[in-house]
Amino acid sequence: MSRLDELIKQYCPNGVEYKKLVDVANVLYGYPFDASLFTDNEIGIPLIRIRDIKEGITHTYYRGEYDPAFLIFDNDILVGMDGEFNLAKWKGGKAVLNQRCCKIYSKNNAIVLNEFLFHLLKPVFKQIEKSISGSTLKHLSAKIIKEMIIPVPPLPVQEEIVRILDTFTELETELETELEAELEARKKQFKVYCGNLFNDKTDYPKVSIKDFGSWQGGLTPSMNNKKYWENGTIPWVSSKDMKVSTLSNTADHITELALQETSIKKHSKNAVAIVSRSGILKHTLPVVFITNEVCVNQDIKILETNEKVLPKYAYYALVSNADLILNKTKKQGGTVDSLDISKFYDYRLPLPDIEEQKHIVSILDKFDTLYYDLTQGLQKELELHKKQYEYYRDKLLTFQRKDA
Repeated sequence: MSRLDELIKQYCPNGVEYKKLVDVANVLYGYPFDASLFTDNEIGIPLIRIRDIKEGITHTYYRGEYDPAFLIFDNDILVGMDGEFNLAKWKGGKAVLNQRCCKIYSKNNAIVLNEFLFHLLKPVFKQIEKSISGSTLKHLSAKIIKEMIIPVPPLPVQEEIVRILDTFTELETELETELEAELEARKKQFKVYCGNLFNDKTDYPKVSIKDFGSWQGGLTPSMNNKKYWENGTIPWVSSKDMKVSTLSNTADHITELALQETSIKKHSKNAVAIVSRSGILKHTLPVVFITNEVCVNQDIKILETNEKVLPKYAYYALVSNADLILNKTKKQGGTVDSLDISKFYDYRLPLPDIEEQKHIVSILDKFDTLYYDLTQGLQKELELHKKQYEYYRDKLLTFQRKDA
């Protein structure tokens, strides 16, 4: 018999009490902060919006006054009330909570532990998400949250469940850290390989980056106009999407109406994108090959190559020289790291004829495939561990009802 079985037999042999969430926990709903005071240039306090809960970082800042009651700190339990109902422990530091997000916390840790609520509520919200039908954006009402019925086992049982599940999440964190380190090592290896290949070909003519084709930026359709975002189908690239080598889809999507009513443009597939303005430029110039038609925001520059340049060659040329380009073209000073776009466009890169470009691409594609296969293996290992955690979590959090 396991330690948990012993505790259940000792403290709740006839079942566990079930209570409404509102009876044992407080729910703090986010505030509808003034969108005209939102900024993305790190002026003000970080503002948590729905998309930020899953990522654990904020992309928006609020430069107005705020009530301290809406402050959020690390380890607070947050849930997004639209879309996927993401629930997570916040790890992004001090911030304020925007509308359509909420914080859930125990009224009394002698009755229910915050850590127990965290593990318990994940599957509960997933079940609610599945139960809400319809093709439109799903909304989680305050009434649904308050009326949730949850098991509240005795404290020693909660503590043992938290201990077991925390062990799983700690291992998951270790695996994620290992995966990130492995990915970073392989990226560096790939850059070195690319750089060596290009450095061996010093006889190639050099041309300015601007002569590789048409470079354009983008914009952000008004976040206040839901018709530009709800049920959007057009991928919209922002800095948070630029963490991969090849991009086929994005975290956010805009609608056809946004395309019609704003000056944003859809770009053809097989394009190359870079980040031109973001904190990541402190140390890295992200370069991504984009395989689908997309729109981009104002912090991204996207290249559609001309007939003299293969898109994949442009990607590899930029990747192999990314560190040098960043060093030579990054703006000095300013509140947000950014590129001096004129200097970036004037930076010169080797450009052989099309046949030689094809040869270079074929060599680097093989290396890229190897890199992809290795990273996929690591990601599958992490996914397997997550499924194992979910299996044991669901088993551990299934109780006989005391009143059954």
